[in-house]
Amino acid sequence: METPGLWYALDQRNTVADIGGTWSDLAPQAGGQDALRSSLIDRPLYGFVQGAETRQFLDGIFFNVRRAGAEYRLKYRCDAGFERRIFEMTVMPSDMVDGHLILRHSTVCALNMSNRTNVVALSDHYDSNRCSICCAIEIDGQWRDTWAAPDLTYFVRGYRICPQCQKSLRQSDHLPAEVAAPEW
Repeated sequence: METPGLWYALDQRNTVADIGGTWSDLAPQAGGQDALRSSLIDRPLYGFVQGAETRQFLDGIFFNVRRAGAEYRLKYRCDAGFERRIFEMTVMPSDMVDGHLILRHSTVCALNMSNRTNVVALSDHYDSNRCSICCAIEIDGQWRDTWAAPDLTYFVRGYRICPQCQKSLRQSDHLPAEVAAPEW
């Protein structure tokens, strides 16, 4: 299967079976010197995924893609350093090995935020959660986009999926009719 861009394959147990595309070029640039191909193969995907809700959500996507044999697309935010980035993840069944999935990630847009400051000091809200989809932070029961660069000063307690993203994912119009959005 020709899979351009950054991609990885998962086996039936959701273990990383292969990595390709621009992964090995981009990992060191993003500070992921330990995330080279050779150190990731044969490792469970969920060793890299934070939050039970996020794992449950991905399990639902993977199950439905395998069952229906149709691809699933999702836009999500993944900030790096001082760059605010939107990616699109495409999950598709492998045409090479039954039960395997190919996950492709491509950049939709990126905005340099180096001239902006963080809106809120999360050290004042040490029990905050970050949304795994949009990066909003839960502060005092409200979900807010704080543009908080993900570093130790702005560390969050856990990862969840905020109510707005849950609603959006349920109403998604980019799913084939035979692939249902996972229930929460």
